[in-house]
Amino acid sequence: MGPTDDKPLDALCRAMGVERTYRDALGRPRHACDEALIAVLRALGAPIERPTEAAEALQAIEQARSSELVEPVTVAWAPGAATLRTRLPPWQSGPFLLEGETDEGARWHVEGRVDDLPVEGEEPSGRLVVRSLTIAPGLPPGVHALRWSLGPRVETGWLFVAPARAYGASEPLRDLGLFAPLHALRDADRGDAWDLGALRALCRSAAMLGAQWVGTLPLYATFLDAPFAPSPYVPASRLFWNECFVDPTACLEWEASERARALWSAVESEEREARREPWLEWAAAWARRRPVLQALAETCFESEAGRTRLQHWMQQRPRALDYARFRAATERFGAGWHVWPSGAARDGRLDESDVDPAAVRRHLYAQWAAETQLDDVARRAKADGVRLYLDLPIGVHPDAYDTWRERDAFANGASLGAPPDPLFEGGQRWGIPVPRTDVQRRTGYRHLREVLETACRFAGALRIDHVLGWHRLFVVPDGWPATQGVYVRQPADELYALASIVSARTRCRLVGEDLGTVPAELRPTMARRGLSRLFVSGLELSAAGDDGRLADPEPGAFASLGTHDTPPWAAYVAGDDLREAVALGLRAPHEAEQAYAARRRALDAVRAHLRAQGRPNSDDPEDALALARALLEELAASDAGVVLVALDDLWGERRAHNVPGTDRERRNWQLRHARPVQALAAPEVRALFDTLRALRERVLARAREA
Repeated sequence: MGPTDDKPLDALCRAMGVERTYRDALGRPRHACDEALIAVLRALGAPIERPTEAAEALQAIEQARSSELVEPVTVAWAPGAATLRTRLPPWQSGPFLLEGETDEGARWHVEGRVDDLPVEGEEPSGRLVVRSLTIAPGLPPGVHALRWSLGPRVETGWLFVAPARAYGASEPLRDLGLFAPLHALRDADRGDAWDLGALRALCRSAAMLGAQWVGTLPLYATFLDAPFAPSPYVPASRLFWNECFVDPTACLEWEASERARALWSAVESEEREARREPWLEWAAAWARRRPVLQALAETCFESEAGRTRLQHWMQQRPRALDYARFRAATERFGAGWHVWPSGAARDGRLDESDVDPAAVRRHLYAQWAAETQLDDVARRAKADGVRLYLDLPIGVHPDAYDTWRERDAFANGASLGAPPDPLFEGGQRWGIPVPRTDVQRRTGYRHLREVLETACRFAGALRIDHVLGWHRLFVVPDGWPATQGVYVRQPADELYALASIVSARTRCRLVGEDLGTVPAELRPTMARRGLSRLFVSGLELSAAGDDGRLADPEPGAFASLGTHDTPPWAAYVAGDDLREAVALGLRAPHEAEQAYAARRRALDAVRAHLRAQGRPNSDDPEDALALARALLEELAASDAGVVLVALDDLWGERRAHNVPGTDRERRNWQLRHARPVQALAAPEVRALFDTLRALRERVLARAREA
C-alpha cells in the first residue's frame, strides 16, 4: 500500500513529529508506505495497528497532553527571563504556588493568583487556555525541578536555565592536536601496549610537539565476549568505560597482588607476541586481561583501604554496582539481555543466582580503575597544556546496560539509520535503539544528562557524533528496509540547552559532527549555541574548483584531513579505499574507476594550487606524505580552531580503521599503527610541527588584533 490522503494518519504523524515524506541526498522524494509508517508510530508509543485507528490514536495522544498542566520541559536562555506556560480551564482561578529547585540544591518560589496570569491563547479543543508566568532574569543556571500547586492540584515539570552559548565559544582557538584510536597505539616503552597508559604517552608526545589537544575514538564499554560487538560506536553503555583499556600494571593493587603479577607474567609472552600483529584481537586480549583484573579486584576487596577507596568512588557513581551486576549477568547467561532465560532479570530484577559475586567485584573494580586512570591521564595532560578531545556516539548497543535499565527511554520495534545516498542507495540500518524523547522529557532528560556529565568530566572538548540527531532522527521500523525509514523531529532547543548547561559546568567545549547532508537550520543553530563545526579536507576535495582551491574551514572548526570513517590520506591518494569497496561489493568496478579518475584530477588541481601558494610540495603524484603535509600547512594557516593531525597520515598508513556499511566483512576497529608513539620524536615530525605551530601562532595573533 502506498501513501494515501488519510488525513487522520497525517495529523497523527504531525503530532508525533514524524515526517512521512523527505528528499534524499540526490533530491529524490521518498515516502514511507502506511504499514511502515504505522510501525514507526507504534514504536514511538502511539496506540495504533492500522490506518483506520489513526483518529482514535490521535485523540488519545491529545487527551494525554491536554491533561498535563505544564510542558514537561521549558527552556530559558540566560541572561533572559524565563517564561513558563500553563494549560488551564478558562474558569480556573485562585492562588498558585510555583516552587523550583536546581540540581545543585538552590531553591526558589513564586506565588500569585491564576487570575493575574495573562492569557496567550487557547488549545485547539477550546477546553483549555494557555496562561504565562514570566520570571525576571536572575534564576541560577542549571536543571530546575518544578512543582506547581493550584489548590489541590499538583504537577511537576522541568526548567532548563542555560548559558546562551556552550563553554569557550567566545574564546578563539588556533591550536594543534594529534588524533589516534586508542586501540591502534603502540607504546614502545611498555612493549607496544595500547591501553590508557599509551594514551598518557600520546599526551606527553603532543606536549613535546607543542600541540594542545589529543583526540581519540569513544572509550566506552563494549561487549567483548557474548554478545561480541567491539565497535566503539555501538557501546555497551555510554555511562561506563572499556575495561580492556585498563593498564593492570598502573593499578594501585599491582604491587600488593602477587597473583595478578603471576597471571600477567604467565600471559606476557603471548601478550607481547599479539602486540606485534597489525590487528588487535579483542576477544583474545580480553580473555588474557580478565583474570588479571579479577586478581586485582580480589586484592582490593581483601584490603580495608581498598574497600574504602572503592566505596568512596561508588558514592560518586551510584549506578556502578548496578552496572557491574548487569555485566556479570550478561556473562552468566552468555547473551544479550533480551534473550536471558529469567523473565525477572530481563525486566531489570537480578536475583543472586543470576550473577557471580566475583564477576561483580571484577567489573566494579575495573570501572573504578578505568575511571581513575582516565582521570589521571586528563589531569597530567592538562598540566602539560594538553586537553582530551573525546567522542560521544549517538547511541548504544540494543543489549546495552542503558537499554536494560532505562528501557522506557528507548523505542521497541525500530532502529536508527541513515537515508539512501549515492554510496548506500538502500540506506542504512545501524541497529542502534531509538530514544523515546517524550519519555526522557518527563524525567528532565535524566539519563542523557548523566551521559553528558560522564563524558565532559574528562574532556576538554566533546565531539557530538551525528549532531543532526538533536534536530531529527532517521528511524527505520523493524522488518523494513531503510528505504522505508522516516525522519522524526526532536526538541532541539531542549537538547542544546542541556548540553550548554553541562558544558559550562565542566568547562568542556562542544563540537558537532555536521558532515554530509544536513538540514538548513543545523549549522546556524550550532553557531548560535557555540558548537564548533568539523572540517575534513578529504571530503571537500570533490567540491574544489578547477583552480584546486579547497573551501576554507569555518572559523573555530576542528579541522583534519580525514575521519575514522575515511581512509588514511595515503590510501585515499592511491585509491585503496575504492579498490576495497569493489572487493567488498560496495561499488561496481566501473564506478570505482570513474571515481578514481575524478579524484586524480582533483588532486592534481590541488597540488597546482598549493604550489602557487608556496607550500612545499612534491610533483610526484604518488607522494602522499608531501601532499598531506602541504594540506596540513594550509589548514594551519586558516581560521580553523584546532587542526588535528592523525598519526596514520604522519606515517603514510594505507589501511582504514573502519569502512562504513561493513561489519563482519572486514576487521573494523582492530587495526594497529605500524609505528609507536615514540616515533613522534623523529626530526621530520618535529620539523612539521614547528612549521604548523608557527602558522597557528601567526593566525592567533591576527585574530587577537581583529
